[in-house]
Parts: sequence; C-alpha cells; structure tokens
Amino acid sequence: MSCEHAHDDAAYVLGALSSTERAAYQEHLATCAECTQAVRRLSGLPGLLSRVSLDVLEAPAPAEPVPDTLLPALVAQARRRQRRRSWSIAAAAAAAAIVLTGGAVALGGYLAQDQAAPPAAVEQPMTRVADIPVTAEVGLTSVDWGTRLDLTCTYAEPTSGDGQEWPYALVVRTRAGGSERVASWVAKPGRTFRLSGATASPAEDIASVEIQSLDGRTLLRLRTS
Repeated sequence: MSCEHAHDDAAYVLGALSSTERAAYQEHLATCAECTQAVRRLSGLPGLLSRVSLDVLEAPAPAEPVPDTLLPALVAQARRRQRRRSWSIAAAAAAAAIVLTGGAVALGGYLAQDQAAPPAAVEQPMTRVADIPVTAEVGLTSVDWGTRLDLTCTYAEPTSGDGQEWPYALVVRTRAGGSERVASWVAKPGRTFRLSGATASPAEDIASVEIQSLDGRTLLRLRTS
C-alpha cells in the first residue's frame, strides 16, 4: 500500500511545506524508507531549477478572446479549447524547467526510468565544534547537475528532563568563499534523522559542509580534502 505521505516528497524538496508540515514530514522520513528514497531521487530539483532561465517560465501570451456573438454552445467549446491550450503551454514550460541536458526528472515527481539516481557516497563523520549532544555523518555524491548531500544526524537522549528540540541547517561552503543553505530540519532528542540536500556547486569546489543553528553558529563541520 502506498504511503499516505507519498505526494509530499516534491513539496518538501522544493520548500513548499509549512514549517509545521515540514517538521512532521521530516519526522516521518526517519521511519519510512519509501519516502526517504523518493526525497533522495528528487534532491537534485533545486539545483536543476537554479540553472533555468526565467524566460522559460514566463506565462504564455493571453489567448485572443472569443467573440460573444457566436452561438453559446460554440462559445463554450472554443473557450474549453483555449483553456486546454493554455494548460499545455504551461506544462511544456514546466517540463523545460525541469528537464535539462544530462539529467531528466519526470513531472510526476520521479526520475525517468533510464535516468536512475547514482548511489549515495559513503558518509563521513562530521567534527563537533560546539558542545552539543549531536553527531552526524554526511556523504557527497557528484551528479551531472552539481552535488547531492546525504546526511544522517543523531540527537542523543537527554540525561535529564524532557530535552529540547532545535532547528538546524545544512550549509555548504565553497572554495571561492561562498555559502549556501541546502537543507533544514528540527532535531528532536533521542531521534536519528536522514535527509538529503542539493547544490549546483561541483563536489571539487566544496571546501566544507556544516551543520549550523539558525542564527548561523557552526555546530559540526566536515572539511573536504
């Protein structure tokens, strides 16, 4: 039976969920292999869309209005055809935005059959640079559109009290001095989270990967060789 969250993967990757929905979906990912795999398959979407010219996404020119002097039935039929034509143009623009040379993503939210996602790289342990009960490992996989990042993050059980939830962000720093937030989540005590992020930067241009608090404080870091 298909998971009830099966249609939330694309919205999650593209940041279209509300903060409450996103937190609930991230908690769901920790226990659902099907959704986790779907998110990994779609993790390249942000990188793909960042390369698309805004001209591709411009709305089509409005159709010429149908004269109201035609018979009512003919007016209704003509307008239905115009609506279908507008939807077809919009779908073509969306396809052009998603399908790029070197990789293709199906509009339904899945990779094309002949464009299987490359296997994830071996995750490497991140170094803790702040006194927090969190450990993490991250793998960087080179793909045609940039780099996919697969993260496993564990928040230890609190030694006393109920513990506290913390929002974190996964940040990529490039050798040219740039930085980019590629994922965010809410860490909960005693839980392990697995999530994926994406950047258009090639793996060889990445100097480090960091887990940060939302105020920009670095908590864990992996320096690339």
